[in-house]
Amino acid sequence: MEERTKLLIALGAATAANCIPCFEHLYYEAGVAGLTSEE
Repeated sequence: MEERTKLLIALGAATAANCIPCFEHLYYEAGVAGLTSEE
């Protein structure tokens, strides 16, 4: 599985769990990986 896909899944899980620190960390990592807000 691609890193981008893993990050999108993790962001969804963090959102579902309402884990703000998790979401903030993963959002940063997604930006570093080149994901856009549309993705």
